[in-house]
Amino acid sequence: MTDAKKLSLDYENLPFLLGFGFLSNSLLFGESIGLEHLYVYLGFFVFYLLIYLVFRGGTGLGDVLFSPVFAAIAGNPFWMVYLNTSYLLAVTFSLVLRKKGEPLKGTKVPMGLYFSIGLFFTFLCKLIMHNYEWEGFSDLWNQ
Repeated sequence: MTDAKKLSLDYENLPFLLGFGFLSNSLLFGESIGLEHLYVYLGFFVFYLLIYLVFRGGTGLGDVLFSPVFAAIAGNPFWMVYLNTSYLLAVTFSLVLRKKGEPLKGTKVPMGLYFSIGLFFTFLCKLIMHNYEWEGFSDLWNQ
């Protein structure tokens, strides 16, 4: 909510979010931290760092730090759900909440809020996929 009101992320919460996220993965899905989580983290970190360095003002440093952590918590292949949900929410709410006739170019978007909501929906999706054996998906999960 700090990001939504002040466009600033609370960096001191990052270690708690990291610990709580991986603990939740362990307790809910039996996942342990592995190389896949590291690869997802590094991929997102490089991607967001490049955006931050190349397109100055396009993204904030908080997004560079938080999104890779959230993606690593989401894990593979659920980082795709996290990324798509976050940006779909950001675009939708930016369009709906803007003032009539105001251009979107240069508008500051509180991505930390949308990343958090996207991670919530990702965990919801993971719960559905891990707790229900859907025909066609059961073989995929039991490998």
